[in-house]
Order: sequence, then C-alpha cells, then structure tokens
Amino acid sequence: MPSTITPLRAAATTKANNRKIVTYPAMNSKTHQGAQAIVAISLLHPDVQPVVKRPLVTLTIQNINPTGTVYTNSSKGPQEVTMATGEDLKRALYKQPIYFPKKELLQASEVSVDASYYHYTLRNWDTKSAVEKVMMVASAIDHTQDGVSFTVNFGERRRETLQVDPREAFRKLRNELMPLLCWGPVMMTLERSRSGILHLHGLIKTNADPKLIKGLLWNLAGHSPNLAFRNLHQVHAERCHSAVCWSLYMTKDLLKMDAAEASKRIYMSHESTRLGREQLGVLRDAAFRKLGIEAEWRGRSRIRQAHKPSLRIPVWSARVDASTSPACSVIH
Repeated sequence: MPSTITPLRAAATTKANNRKIVTYPAMNSKTHQGAQAIVAISLLHPDVQPVVKRPLVTLTIQNINPTGTVYTNSSKGPQEVTMATGEDLKRALYKQPIYFPKKELLQASEVSVDASYYHYTLRNWDTKSAVEKVMMVASAIDHTQDGVSFTVNFGERRRETLQVDPREAFRKLRNELMPLLCWGPVMMTLERSRSGILHLHGLIKTNADPKLIKGLLWNLAGHSPNLAFRNLHQVHAERCHSAVCWSLYMTKDLLKMDAAEASKRIYMSHESTRLGREQLGVLRDAAFRKLGIEAEWRGRSRIRQAHKPSLRIPVWSARVDASTSPACSVIH
C-alpha cells in the first residue's frame, strides 16, 4: 500500500509547486497578452498583496540575472515579479469560470513575469495597440466591479449586410448603438465563429440590470424569423465577474490579425477611451505601492545593449534555473 500512495503524493506535490516563467518579450501573441493581463490582475485584485499583508496570493519582486530585459528600473536593473499561492492561481483568484489566452499560466501555483511587462503594460495610452486599449478599459471596469458583458448574434438580414465589409460594421450600426451609450462607457469587438458567422462581444460599465442592457441590444442584433434562435441564442447579457478576462475573450481572434486590421473590428466609445487613460494612473500608483516599480511611462527605457533580445534566439535561453527544475517551465 505505501508504495502505491507515495508516487501519487510526489506527483501532486510537483504539480502544486509548478512554476511558470514569462520572459520579455514573449514570442507568442497569447503569452504576450496573458502577461499583460497578469500585470493588471496583480495590481488590482484585492487578494494579491505583498507578503507582509499575509494575503491569499503573495506578490514579490526580486532582481534577476540579465536576460532579454529591455525595460528596467534604471537603479535596480532587471527584475522579476512573482504571484504565488498554495493552490493554482485561477482557483485562488476566481470563483467563476474565466477565459485566459494561455491557460497554463494561471493553472500554476506560482507565475513569474519579467518586470519589463509592468513597464510595457503601463506605458502611455497613445503607444498602445487597439487590442491593448481594450484590456486597459476592462481593467478600469474590474476596479469598480460594475460591468455587464454581452454577446450579440446578428439576425440573418443584418448579418448579410455586415458581411460585405466587416470593417464598416460599427459605422453602419451607429444609430442602433445610441440607446446603449446612454447607460455608460461601451466597447465592442467583431469576430467570426468557426463557421464564418459574424457576431460581436461587448462590455459596458454600468450598474443597470443586465436584463435592461439585453433589451437595448435587440435593435443592434436585428430581426430573425427563427424564433428558437432569437429566444435562446441571439442576445446574451450578464454581470461580468472579471472584465479583464472577458476582454481577453473579446479579442482572442483579433490577435491573429494585423494591428491596423484588428483596430477596425473594435468599437470604443469616447467615455471608454477616457476611462482607459485614467486607469493608467491607477495602475501606475498600484505598481509603486505594491512593488516599488517606477518607470519613464512615455515609453523611454534603459536598454541593456549587451543583452538585447534576438528574434531568432529565445530570450529565455539564458535564464538561470529556468530549465533545471522539473517543477519550473518557461512560457514563450
């Protein structure tokens, strides 16, 4: 009996101690986006705090040996930020199901991110891509916990009209958008299902009942003679438990597109833009308060020329102890 139980316990311990490392810059768009999301989550989630506060999830920062790091606190050199907990991070941080582009990052008990991602994520608004701006606005909604997420599947006739040129969809829908804008900052993304059907996902910052928001979305959806489709599948709206993670789902298909093309599939109201700009200040304050991270947020950085990342050689190849531990893996 003991010989049967021991290996199982050993395997469980290895899994529980599993550590994921994200270097900068990631060579995979999902990892790149996931690292930025981890920055936002670590700075805003109330259960993620420095060790001295004895939180559910600890947040620590330490110096590391030079690697591909390009953004640094000039006086401290390359650093690494770690979130850690006794169980997997996803279970510790979220009680409801969430979407995450690189799910293994939150399935670990410990994830370490090159501090360059903090500097990169918190750089000025005007230097961000449209997809990155969506996550920043969502971070603001997470901060106040008053978001409603929604999905709209267009009726047949509206779908045919929009399919001609999806890049013009939001211009064509501007009249139908007006009632929604009266209830708060709105942003939406347009994407195709695996079968090629055009639909949209969105997020609105509002304290209104999700049923009210759903009612406002029917005009946007367009009429469908298919009663079962209309009643069961055409419009969904619910209180959002993690706006950041929902924004990652909203933009999952846009990651595959050129940045200019992706921007044409995103609608962001003026109030949402204002919200995103203001949120940068909130996150920067949190970065200093929790981690002591300061940076020249305009995008200027101290570049360590001797360790400039190569597009051909993975930047994690020089990471000390990154591959020597069986319970440690580098995500790139």
